[in-house]
Amino acid sequence: MGVFDYLRCEHRLPDGWVPTKELQTKDTPAQWMELYVLREDGTLVDEKSGEAVPFHGCLEFYTSNWSGSCPTVDGPSVIVTDDGQPPWSAEYEALFDRGKLIRIDGRRSVDVLDPAKVRWVNWTEFAAASAEWAAHQAAARDAAAESQ
Repeated sequence: MGVFDYLRCEHRLPDGWVPTKELQTKDTPAQWMELYVLREDGTLVDEKSGEAVPFHGCLEFYTSNWSGSCPTVDGPSVIVTDDGQPPWSAEYEALFDRGKLIRIDGRRSVDVLDPAKVRWVNWTEFAAASAEWAAHQAAARDAAAESQ
């Protein structure tokens, strides 16, 4: 994990996806949850100051709709998504030369889940699985404490 900055992407992405939320990056200067904007004209702007950032190199940015995951007592782990859609992730790389955007590569894709290891559920099922796992863990701690 770690600290990151947000990126609002107004520039067209190569796969045509239009993000509805901010993406994250660890490549911008601040790394303190600041907001940057990749404008339609390819300019990278610090939202706070309004100034263009003379970025040079590869700027990676990414997001997903995963909201949480939880192990289960008797089966595969469960995940829940923030938009009610099957799990997806998006990863892009923008190449800059002294502040000028050269190109963007990457795509948004649906994540393939191994049903033996993880399954996608709605919020109600996720809450039930989380509560069941917490109760299971508490019972295991209590049994361990009693045996000592």
